[in-house]
Amino acid sequence: MNIALVTDSSADILSHEEETLNVVVVRDPIQIDGIDYLEEVDITLQQITDALNAGKEAKTAMPRTGDIIETFDRLLDQGFDHIIYIPIMESLAGAYSNGMNIANMDEYLHKVTVINAKSVSAPLYFVLKDIQVLIKQGKSPLEIKEKVEQQSTIDAVLLPATLSFLAKGGRINPTIATLGNMIKIIPLLAVSQQGISLEEKKRTLRKAIPYAVETVIKRNQPASDYHWVIVYGDVEQPLKDDMRAAMVEHLGPNVEIETRKLGSVIMCHTGPQSIAIACSKKLA
Repeated sequence: MNIALVTDSSADILSHEEETLNVVVVRDPIQIDGIDYLEEVDITLQQITDALNAGKEAKTAMPRTGDIIETFDRLLDQGFDHIIYIPIMESLAGAYSNGMNIANMDEYLHKVTVINAKSVSAPLYFVLKDIQVLIKQGKSPLEIKEKVEQQSTIDAVLLPATLSFLAKGGRINPTIATLGNMIKIIPLLAVSQQGISLEEKKRTLRKAIPYAVETVIKRNQPASDYHWVIVYGDVEQPLKDDMRAAMVEHLGPNVEIETRKLGSVIMCHTGPQSIAIACSKKLA
């Protein structure tokens, strides 16, 4: 069976990576200071980062229904027998429900399988890579859906450099954000299948990193069963080096640690100067 794999911008896959990964990305709309763009089509990740650093207002939305339908039609016309669509996890947006509604349309019955991978950002990227292996192994779309929905995991602690973006998004009180920024309070945001929540607070990013690393690694053992990654925004290299050193200290030198850029979907809510440790369970 010739299967096409489709996701959205929440997997943090840049346009030049799509062909290499053999993944089609339906791009999310993004609005900056009232002007509408399509992520990675009309505006690059670097331009989004620069806009956020300049204090511009940015809002993201899930992929447009018409864009999803156009993508499905194009892939079926190209000769694919089936499409597996994996959008952002259901707890963060309504893209999964929208995908299911499209898949239940007469023209897509038995041709499109929508999977709730309960994941986002780099962990979703790893799920997609594992699914490619499962496809090569001859697994059916239903077998892949069952395996992913039963076994996929996400665990991450994300460290934004400022509380300002969380305040803009209504996640914390603006007054508290101002006071927190003054005394350099760093929120440690836990990203799990249930969504994003506040896990802890520390003073400065460098103090927060050891706590974040130890917390995530302790929760996910044996470490060899997981993909490990540093997800970073517009941060200095020494900060990434500190994160890697802390991870190697706990994981040992033989566990692979990848690095991935933080995409616009999460960045618009946490700010560009964010860094995270993340992992997802290996599926293949």
